[in-house]
Amino acid sequence: MAVFEVSEFVNTAVKDEEIGEAFYRALAGGVKESGIKDALLRIADQEKYHASRFREMLKEVKGTKVRQEYAGQYEAYLKTLLENRAFLDAGRAVETAKKLSVKDGLKMAVNMERDTIIFYDEILKFVPKTNEKFVADIIGEEKGHLVELSRLLNM
Repeated sequence: MAVFEVSEFVNTAVKDEEIGEAFYRALAGGVKESGIKDALLRIADQEKYHASRFREMLKEVKGTKVRQEYAGQYEAYLKTLLENRAFLDAGRAVETAKKLSVKDGLKMAVNMERDTIIFYDEILKFVPKTNEKFVADIIGEEKGHLVELSRLLNM
């Protein structure tokens, strides 16, 4: 039976958080209203922290493999998730954020957080038991981001 390295999912999570941080900081740079700007910068700080936590997790999951039903099963899933992400890198995230209105940026952020929650819920299925609480905590924080961004969007 084929196997898949859990670290591939975790590496993607690190990149996802780095992209999110860059997007939120760039979006905040174009916002005049202090409440929204502060919220975006707070979320950016949390994304930075999440990336550092996932980097630490990489040390623990290195070499951890999960069984696949067929060769390439998880690679195909991961590729599909990545292809449908808002941004493939931080540079594009910043470039886009600078062009968006606050409302459009918040809409995009809501979608990004929703996609992140779905992805991390998948990661949760594959990480060793010692990391489950850590990933679950981050999912909870991402859900908080989603709620806060939705609230800001509907103000």
